[in-house]
Amino acid sequence: MHLPNIYATPYYKFYVIISIALAIAAFLALPGLKYGIDLNGGTQLMATIDSSVSEAELGASLAKYSLDDLSIRFSENPLTGRKGVIIEFAGTPDLIEADAITESNPGRAIALARPYTRGNASAAMTAREVVELAKADFTKEVQNGLASFLGVPEEQIGSVEIGASLGREFWETSQRALLVAFFLIAAIVFIIFREVVPSIAVIQAAVFDVFIALGGMAVFGIPLTLPTIAALLMMLGHSVDTDILITDRILKRKQGTPAERAFGAMKTGVTMTGTLLIVLVVLVVFSHFNQMTTLFQIAAVLMFGMLADLPSTYFTNSVLVQWWAERKQK
Repeated sequence: MHLPNIYATPYYKFYVIISIALAIAAFLALPGLKYGIDLNGGTQLMATIDSSVSEAELGASLAKYSLDDLSIRFSENPLTGRKGVIIEFAGTPDLIEADAITESNPGRAIALARPYTRGNASAAMTAREVVELAKADFTKEVQNGLASFLGVPEEQIGSVEIGASLGREFWETSQRALLVAFFLIAAIVFIIFREVVPSIAVIQAAVFDVFIALGGMAVFGIPLTLPTIAALLMMLGHSVDTDILITDRILKRKQGTPAERAFGAMKTGVTMTGTLLIVLVVLVVFSHFNQMTTLFQIAAVLMFGMLADLPSTYFTNSVLVQWWAERKQK
């Protein structure tokens, strides 16, 4: 079947409007992006359950603890069929505030934290020690309540605690990793093409893909965590691959017009991205119905990025490079 060349028109530059509209939509959605406990700090409780418990029932049983950023997820091992529940929360408002002001206002931090220590805090303890004891005692109280509600032994409730300072360190390290990745990509692309406009076109497409993926995460409630940041970095690799492919074909090949070369590269790139999208859709569906949360989040982030890569590469990157190639021919 013969497909019309979408670049063989004097109005091809208007394709960038599609990318701009998507970028604006992602920008409006970004305030809803949530951070996981590995970046924000908090507590994760895990339990294997035998009975059928709904999220609403579990949330109601935990309401008395006034948990901030409460997240409840169910899981099921596809091999054994065993079901589990994962509960994450940042803490109570008092403990969150106490943890934040331990150094700046130790007196108030102790006053906020002491009610949660079950009377185990001595007068000789520092503010940091009181806050850490309060957090441990409070987590134990929630564990006991959860075990009682689920009807399981207390030892069956596992817990992981990530402090706010450690979460901030993880987040700062992740930001540095993203910045270094962008810097290296920009340097390599500039070395390959040695022209400013094509290099900018490749970099903007990569930035656009990350931006849209973050917007998709905000819309569908997928938190920013260490696994999803890894997915964003993987997505960058694919984005740069397709952008370099189309830029190289338009600028370095000589047969045909820039519009013909852009269209040929688009057919190859869309085939690559489309194949990967089919795999990711299957993985998203499979992991969702089998309640494999981490795998689902990684696959969903990659899927958002691949969907964003189509307009960013073929309605923005290729348009800029085609315009540059035609300008050089004049």
